[in-house]
Amino acid sequence: MRRRTKLALGAVGVVSLMTGYAVLDAYDLVPGILTVAPPPTPTPAPVPTAKGTSLALPSLATSGMPFRPAGAEGRLPSPAGVAAALAPVLADPGLAGGSGVAVRDAVTGTHLLDIASDVPRIPASTTKLLSAAGILASVSPATTLATTVVDGPTPDRITLLAGGDTLLNPGAGQPDSIAGHAGLADLAEQVAIQLKVAGRTAVVLGVDRSYAPGPRSAPTWPGDYIATGISGHIDVLGLSTSRSTPERPMTADPVIEVASALSARLGERGIAVTLDVAGGALPPSAATGVPPDGPPTTSPTTRPPSATPIATLTATPGRVLGSVQSAALVDQLALALIDSDNALTESLARQAAFRAGRATDFASTAAYLLEQVRGLGVDVTGAVTVDASGLSRANTLPPRLLADVLMLAASGRSPGLGSAVERLAVGGLSGTLTDRFTEPATSAGAGIVRAKTGTLTGVSALAGTVVTADGRPLVFVVLAPSPRGTPAARAALDRFGATLASCGCA
Repeated sequence: MRRRTKLALGAVGVVSLMTGYAVLDAYDLVPGILTVAPPPTPTPAPVPTAKGTSLALPSLATSGMPFRPAGAEGRLPSPAGVAAALAPVLADPGLAGGSGVAVRDAVTGTHLLDIASDVPRIPASTTKLLSAAGILASVSPATTLATTVVDGPTPDRITLLAGGDTLLNPGAGQPDSIAGHAGLADLAEQVAIQLKVAGRTAVVLGVDRSYAPGPRSAPTWPGDYIATGISGHIDVLGLSTSRSTPERPMTADPVIEVASALSARLGERGIAVTLDVAGGALPPSAATGVPPDGPPTTSPTTRPPSATPIATLTATPGRVLGSVQSAALVDQLALALIDSDNALTESLARQAAFRAGRATDFASTAAYLLEQVRGLGVDVTGAVTVDASGLSRANTLPPRLLADVLMLAASGRSPGLGSAVERLAVGGLSGTLTDRFTEPATSAGAGIVRAKTGTLTGVSALAGTVVTADGRPLVFVVLAPSPRGTPAARAALDRFGATLASCGCA
């Protein structure tokens, strides 16, 4: 489940904590687990959420940082060595009841440890790794999501077209950010100019939310998940400043909040706006097709016959008054993974299913993503998924499957997935691992373990990548019961990652 993180992907807080980290990673001097040999060009650093900073490359000999080169030249651990090193950790009372474990060599795929790895277990939020693979198999990683305002359907009206961006900035867009990449102030500026040219200074603003419709909460989630901020409502518009957390549940209707914020920005530019969200959808005669992932076009876009048409935009009525584009889909997925953002994951998953003309309820969307992963050549035997975020206890996945997904990223067969996975939360530094790997018993994993966390009542999980003391990159998955409670299970899982980071396991 999602915890509020103090920094978004690539945020200034991480940079100030560890100057040079992004560049070290680009040069494969930190646990660049997904590059198994020196790349011909540096790996791009994570997209920052503030203006980029020029970073100098420090010397490893004097940096004092817990980083080391990783790649095929590192000595391959032995299965016996891995089993012996991890045996005390897996016997920890915090994981009593038996864990499902998979450890692989990220270079060759060699199985180093399998404990009940074919037995399906509740994966909690590690499900997001599977969902990310399915989304990126279905939609181009470079896809952006358009938020557009068009004329119509009557001369006194304009319509806001929801296009899937739930990370809109209520003010100006921040081009170097993921959350807040597109801004309503920029959209309002475009619209106001067009309206004033036409001599219009008073309009009625409606909202067309026909893109990727579906239920706003899953039937398999406990009723208090939305109210307590574990997830926000699943919608196709939202503000970056209103992302739901347990400390701050999301607004009741993110789409209306966006429309209200846009109205305010238009008012600041001399346009009097009456908000009419009930009557905002364009009629079929005005809906002639606009691509949801690109700039407005002058020609219709064909949609799958089973998909709801998106209102569009060729000539009056329906001419484009303004449009802004989100950050790339792969960057949004990376943010969803590092923050374990349930609503963002579910929204992106639903959009993938919708674009394919598939049903967009939670279970159908999850089934579609599983089908996409199967199409990548991954054995999904034993997998049951009813949502994309992992909040439902009805989800079950064998640890082997999640290890296969991580190997898919490590192998380079899915570059988009590789880009998202290489930006997983880093132990002691970022995302849901910010305050983990900080104790003496686990500090060997700080800066070395990158992983997706998973927590539900009685369930704890960790799945990601690590570099051994000999510089060998590994992928690992642990799906565990936590009968003694979350803190004890998390401590044991952190010991698991730290043990792999500190041993050669020959």
